[in-house]
This record gives sequence, C-alpha cells and structure tokens, in this order.
Amino acid sequence: MNFEIRYDNYLVDGIVIHEKTSYRDLMDAISTQLKIDVSLKRINAKYVVQGNSSALEIYNDMAVKLFLQILKVESIFGKYPLCITTSDIVIDSDGVDSR
Repeated sequence: MNFEIRYDNYLVDGIVIHEKTSYRDLMDAISTQLKIDVSLKRINAKYVVQGNSSALEIYNDMAVKLFLQILKVESIFGKYPLCITTSDIVIDSDGVDSR
C-alpha cells in the first residue's frame, strides 16, 4: 500500500533524547523545545511505521521504549519522525481535566 500523509500548518524541529528517556522526560523535552504551555495544552505524540496503516501513539514509558528500539534498529535519520499535536485542556466543574 502506498499512501501519502499530508500535514497542514506544521513546523519541523528536533530534540536529542537519551535511550533511557521516560515518557515524562520526553514530554518535558517536547514542551520545552516547542514552547508548549502544558498547563493549557495536552501533548500527543505519534509516529508511523511502514506497513502499519495507522500511527502509533506514544502514551507511556513502554511506548517510548518501543519507539526508541525502532530508532535503534532503523538508523536512517528522519525515517520515523514524531508527529506532535496539541489539544486544549478542558477543566470541568469539579476542577478535573474532562479529557
């Protein structure tokens, strides 16, 4: 299957992360580099692996480890870029993120 992914209104940037980076450390690095106010925005990180029809989401430490393992095996620079999106944090009447 050959398909093209198109993105609107995007930036290209880069960060360096250690092979033992945690999910929290990754999100901190992304928010710092992209100047995202995490008190107002939720960060979503995804990447696409060839042969997989949908993007894989990075949502915990194990997902970070999988992503880093793929990068370690496939050393072609830029082959698996992270796609970062943000969404507004919406607080409900109880003061809880209503995500």
